[in-house]
Amino acid sequence: MLLRRIFSGLLCLLLCCTASTSAAANSRPAVVILMIADGLGYSQVAASGMYRFGEAGTQCYEQWPVKLAMSTYPLDGSYDPQQMWNDPLWQRRGAVDSAAAATAMACAVKTDNGVIGRLAAGSSVGNVMEAAAAQGLRTGVVTTVPFCHATPAAFGAHVQSRSEYNEIARQMLWESPLDLIIGCGHPWYDNAGGRRSAPDYRYIAEQDWLALQQGIAGEAMHNGGKQPWTFIDELQDFRGLAEQGSAERIFGLPRVWGTLQSERPARAERPFQSALNDNLPDLATLSLAALNTLATSGDGLFLMIEGGAVDWAAHDRDEVRIIEEMQDFNYAVDCVSAWIENGLGWDECLLIVTGDHECGHLCREGSELLDFMPGNNGAGVLPEMECSYGSHTNQLIPLYARGCGAELLGMYADGVDPVRGHYIDNAELGRQLIESVDAALNSEAATWIY
Repeated sequence: MLLRRIFSGLLCLLLCCTASTSAAANSRPAVVILMIADGLGYSQVAASGMYRFGEAGTQCYEQWPVKLAMSTYPLDGSYDPQQMWNDPLWQRRGAVDSAAAATAMACAVKTDNGVIGRLAAGSSVGNVMEAAAAQGLRTGVVTTVPFCHATPAAFGAHVQSRSEYNEIARQMLWESPLDLIIGCGHPWYDNAGGRRSAPDYRYIAEQDWLALQQGIAGEAMHNGGKQPWTFIDELQDFRGLAEQGSAERIFGLPRVWGTLQSERPARAERPFQSALNDNLPDLATLSLAALNTLATSGDGLFLMIEGGAVDWAAHDRDEVRIIEEMQDFNYAVDCVSAWIENGLGWDECLLIVTGDHECGHLCREGSELLDFMPGNNGAGVLPEMECSYGSHTNQLIPLYARGCGAELLGMYADGVDPVRGHYIDNAELGRQLIESVDAALNSEAATWIY
């Protein structure tokens, strides 16, 4: 693990200079990066700061100039500040799922739980990747969970049910304008990174898998004449992209099934006590691989990076794995920030860090849901905290932003919570993301339906 961290640290400090510097300064960012920790709440951020630095409020993004709360409810839902703070169990009613939450951020519309890139009535609605590609930007998604799971799917597909994994994968491969897809779900590997005796095509249909191996997947159909995907799955391939990028269209599946690390079989009482899956990249390496690949054209980029397994650990009510996944995500944010600072700089780039919903109803251990601040046991020690619930809540979640146009997010923050202060809604974030790639674009839902 130490060698892996050293390697990723060197990448952050030495390799980010490969970012393109040709984009001219303008009123919109040349680079937009949205980093989503699936399941993120205020308690998860606080606990990760305590473990990493010995104190809450210490992550780099907590020092950024734009710090807001964000509501996440699905279509026909709502957020009630009074209920939130007077009835802990209210938080567990009417919560959003990742499909509806990601659709709000990607498409700027509210929809029902389970729906990807569509209105509840069934009409498909355009997403920010399609808007970005129309403006000539390169686009990509990176995740630590299966590439066709709800969050990345909302940025590359349009289906009525998030469980349509094969159809989501087909659309992302053959019809989306994406230039890069990296995520888990390798059909030949299990949760420990071990080779299977036979493939499991749950996340990608056999015919699409074979097309990838033959180098023909993604040939021009409905995606604007894109080149076929270049498939990679070995650790050295991801490291190579993190060093120098590629002009090719990249589809990357690390050799693992559900998640990079969270679903590995070995369990322990302390974070990182059990051995990590071998021969797999961390999120920082994948993030740099994506950025340096998408930046090769010099035309600007839009990238969504998801630390997806924070949510998986919370569903398992596994506090140890929550800390591990938050550490991986936070380190990736550090590396992305360094990439910006050593490349185009903050005047040309916009970086947003947030979640899609809170998961786990994480609170101080023994607080009976009344105290969201974990107990601090010092750096390197698991804080006093417990996942009191195995699913999502309707809490406000944090949003942090820095760079070109970050202050515009505050224009949408017209809600006020007595504890969290001003808050934006996730569909309003989606509208601002779409406008960040095309300020002239009318992002009203009606103009996007097709």
